[in-house]
Amino acid sequence: MVYRAAPVTQRDGSPLASSNCLMAAAAVGLDYHSLGAKTSTGAKMRSYSGDTSGGTNTDEIERAWHTGYDEDPITRDGRPWSDVLEDLRAGRLVMLQVWHATVGGPCLSGSGSYGHGLAVAPEQHSDGRWLVADPWCSPPKWSWVSEAKLKAGAIEWADRCSREAGGRPLRDLEPELLRAVVRLLFARYTPDHPAVNDPAPEVGGAGGVLFASTRAYGGDMAVNVSANDPVSSGRVADVSQDADIYADGNLADKLTDLSGDRTVTLLGTVVGGHPDARAIITNMAGALYDDGVSRPSIVYVHADRLHNIRDAPAGPPSDDVIAALVERDSEWRAWLEIAPSGVTALVAEAPALVAWADDAPDVADPPGE
Repeated sequence: MVYRAAPVTQRDGSPLASSNCLMAAAAVGLDYHSLGAKTSTGAKMRSYSGDTSGGTNTDEIERAWHTGYDEDPITRDGRPWSDVLEDLRAGRLVMLQVWHATVGGPCLSGSGSYGHGLAVAPEQHSDGRWLVADPWCSPPKWSWVSEAKLKAGAIEWADRCSREAGGRPLRDLEPELLRAVVRLLFARYTPDHPAVNDPAPEVGGAGGVLFASTRAYGGDMAVNVSANDPVSSGRVADVSQDADIYADGNLADKLTDLSGDRTVTLLGTVVGGHPDARAIITNMAGALYDDGVSRPSIVYVHADRLHNIRDAPAGPPSDDVIAALVERDSEWRAWLEIAPSGVTALVAEAPALVAWADDAPDVADPPGE
């Protein structure tokens, strides 16, 4: 499972609470970035940001993290929406700027017509929604939000910032101008003072969106199962030639591709990973192990590369089953040696049973048992 940070509300009674959405989202990001070793609040983040009024932006996240906690986020301002998805699937939490009304929550103040900051965790529902902590929620909570709404909200906010900068794409703006524009719009429209009669520009996100990301953590990693036999399941599948093999359940960390078709043990879907990821066991060598030795390992593949899924064929009994049968056979032989005369006479009349007792293989069952 991916580490899940605690959601944080901006509505903590502090003087700038209504403007601290991005700072509260940054607190969630810090928690995830440090795997719970460092935590904060919107008000504490604000105190380290160097900004004492109005809204904040990615620049304040950078300053607050570095000054207060000796950590550094990855700034992605002006990058395309596809990079947001790439970071999430790589196991990064994203601190995303959106137009709140377009996302539709999870928690809105009035019309929601204002810029807003959300924390988006790298956990995706099987139906495609992403796990979101909205700082306006009080008490704080995690909610599932559709990818389409997050994308639309991020693009509208970016387009509004671009319009404020004279129509220039965000990726082309000088850093100081971009920060000034974002700060201006965050201050102009807030949950206390939302926009009125201010339609969205018709741009469509060509200039990128605004977000920052944490370090990446894989929800699932490739695992050598040799030391933990027998790890298996009752299902197998054939993997298509040249299928991409991944080390993580988000299908982001590619290890290799197969050189030909092979049959693998199918373990199942991945909790918290890519909805189309499937965990399998197959022999891996150089892609995982520096010594080049092939070992059975849990890795991940896209579901569309699997076919002919079926029950696993019955194999030979495991070592513990064989040992139990040997022990039972020894007990049976000992019992025959001390059997009462009546039973001995019965055995004498059953040559087949005697032959089995003397010569049968260890794993066989006696006739009639």
